[in-house]
Amino acid sequence: MRENSEIDKLFRTRLQDAKMEVKDGFWEALEQDLEGKPAAVLPFRARCLRWVAAASVLLLLGGASLWMLLPPASEDVEEVLARKAPTVADPAVEASLLSVPLKHLKQAKHVRVGVPGQEQEEDESVSVHVSISITQTQQYGTRRTNASRNYLAGGGQSSSAAGTAASGHSRGGRSADAAASRPASPWALKAVVGTSLPVSGYPAPLTAGILVERSLGKRFSLEAGLQYSRLEDAGGQPLHAVGVPLRLNMQLASSRRLDFYAQAGASVEKVVSGDSSPVQAAVQAGVGLRYKMTDRLALFAEPSVSHHFDSDAAPRTLRTERPVNLNLLCGLRMTY
Repeated sequence: MRENSEIDKLFRTRLQDAKMEVKDGFWEALEQDLEGKPAAVLPFRARCLRWVAAASVLLLLGGASLWMLLPPASEDVEEVLARKAPTVADPAVEASLLSVPLKHLKQAKHVRVGVPGQEQEEDESVSVHVSISITQTQQYGTRRTNASRNYLAGGGQSSSAAGTAASGHSRGGRSADAAASRPASPWALKAVVGTSLPVSGYPAPLTAGILVERSLGKRFSLEAGLQYSRLEDAGGQPLHAVGVPLRLNMQLASSRRLDFYAQAGASVEKVVSGDSSPVQAAVQAGVGLRYKMTDRLALFAEPSVSHHFDSDAAPRTLRTERPVNLNLLCGLRMTY
């Protein structure tokens, strides 16, 4: 700013009294020339040349300024670039390596790569690492299993890392497959409650119990437990009976959520409210439908037909009045 003010002051002092004399009639002649002649229009080529010249000047000035502002490259960087330059692989060489058949790569332990413009030394070699990933999908029923395997050719750190990742992936896949194919627990606990059809003069009894089920294979299971029944005699007096059922189940059909099975068995029951009541035996056959809410919990319903053997000393109840009865048991099943 100070230099500019001094220059302005210099021009003011030197050119303050400067005058230019104009000849007489100069302005009238100039006005006539301007009115008589149209303004000259530069041709298109001349305008283009002017723009090109201005752009070239600006480009040169910008390049020179940038070159002056940038710091000079250090010698260490130049030495590193000089050492790394011979090791840069040619893209054409890499493309030729990719086109080599796999069987030739398996047979050759080392492949020599030459860099154009340089002599190839005998002791220089480049190891080629080839990784092939093969995914196999197997389906067992409604479950699919995916297994990935890596086949490596060559050696080096990259190959070992890929092998480690492949082994970890295969271990994870095998553990997931083992968990999915793990058989269900053979033991289950069933809580049941049910009733039977009533008959004239005898109301419907109430039955509740706890059963333990043991799987005998893919289709068969055996269950046993303890049941309580509340009955009434002809006079309306309540009777309490305790029974021990034993049933064999056979699975007929199964899906992801539903199981349909048949059952047959026998039971013994004794009325515990009287001293002289004998043990009463019965046989039973029916079907069952199970709805699986989770892997461990399921709801079930078991309609069945039972036949109770009559005894002269037994009290008169629904089961002695009508030996063949239609029963319905419902409940919750838990696998443990």
